[in-house]
Amino acid sequence: MLLFRHVWMPHKLSKMSGICRRLLSIAATNPPIGSRIAVGISGGVDSSVTAYLLKQQGYDVVGLFMKNWDSAEEVHGEGQCTAVADRQDAEQVCRQLKIPLHEVDFTKAYWNTVFQRFLDFYDNGLTPNPDLLCNREVKFKLFKEYAKQFGAEYLATGHYCRTRTSCREDGTTVTELLQGVDPSKDQSYFLAAVEGGSLQNVLFPVGHLLKKEVRLIAQEAGLYTAKKRDSYGICFVGKRDITSFLSQYIHVRPGYFMSLDGKWLGKHSAVQAYTTGQRARIGGVQSKYYVTTRDFKNNIVYVVPSREHHSLYFDTLCATDLFWPSGYMPLSLQNGEILTCEYKIRSTDALGKCTVQLLPPFDSTVHEEGGICTGHSHKVLDKYATTVQQRQRLRVTFGFDPAWCVAAGQALVLYKDGVCLGGGTICCVEPKHKHLCGSKGQK
Repeated sequence: MLLFRHVWMPHKLSKMSGICRRLLSIAATNPPIGSRIAVGISGGVDSSVTAYLLKQQGYDVVGLFMKNWDSAEEVHGEGQCTAVADRQDAEQVCRQLKIPLHEVDFTKAYWNTVFQRFLDFYDNGLTPNPDLLCNREVKFKLFKEYAKQFGAEYLATGHYCRTRTSCREDGTTVTELLQGVDPSKDQSYFLAAVEGGSLQNVLFPVGHLLKKEVRLIAQEAGLYTAKKRDSYGICFVGKRDITSFLSQYIHVRPGYFMSLDGKWLGKHSAVQAYTTGQRARIGGVQSKYYVTTRDFKNNIVYVVPSREHHSLYFDTLCATDLFWPSGYMPLSLQNGEILTCEYKIRSTDALGKCTVQLLPPFDSTVHEEGGICTGHSHKVLDKYATTVQQRQRLRVTFGFDPAWCVAAGQALVLYKDGVCLGGGTICCVEPKHKHLCGSKGQK
């Protein structure tokens, strides 16, 4: 769904012909003027500008603030979540815009569908990304449904991404997820796992703008959040050490750091807290070391002296727990063909090139020629991939440009011509120099 035929701007903004022309030129199937639109107000500048632009368009805007975490329920009461301050900022903005603000409490749903899986991944040596899961299970499912209670026909958020309606080769009409215009802020990665059909009647007004333009609109409009800093990282962890946080919920397992040539370097306090490419701070050792892999059975974290070490580069990976935001797997994969496209392992990564092949669900009793999958990751992931289609796998090959720092549990997201196709959860990886890194299918 694309927005903006014409947008009222303050006097100074009207002189910014670049912004205005882009807003005017977007071909849109806009909601009828006067439609009620629920805006997810987070207390940040992006959602504030989202609500502002829609209000100026003449829509009936309702603000909704979503609470997903209650610091008071933490084991040691060391809450780091900024929800209280964010709620206050949201109230200020809605007061400025003269729109109502309602709060919905999804802490129980978030705990059951996002946080428990977050802990399960860490406890089994996987590297989770709770933001993708939150968007799929809470924000664009429960939250979108909740908005209907207020008569809202559409949901809008401040994500830097876009959508469009397209017709597939087989004639099926779908809503596709597109990258945001600002490459440094594109958030399509975080929405890649949203279930097919969930993006219908969803609006992303700032997805067509650069971040600096959003800031300028907020400043010219005098919005309370105009200069508020962006938030990063996992809300409920905050600035705390991940080991101390995890120790409140799971039994962390101490062990040792070891070089690939078998040299003991020091102790660590939790094997679960490390992931590939992470800086390993080893007591009494001044040299920099980085995590390459782990022996989860013996609580050993293997480290290397450089972020560019060859053991941190990977030729091939497999992903399962597949997701397709349009609701459909690319036809080339369905037809058994090789898909050539681009990928990201992290949201901030530049797009890399890859080839993708569809494989059947993992079966430990079946020998795969050249297979890299082991059973460990699948024992965890198959609990959450509930259909045969989700349990299918993608074998992704990177050719002459290997992927850097890949870990089981991370999200693989595929792109082609600016469209976010979907992807899956990485289950197994094969390092470029596997003879130097232990067995295949690292954890």
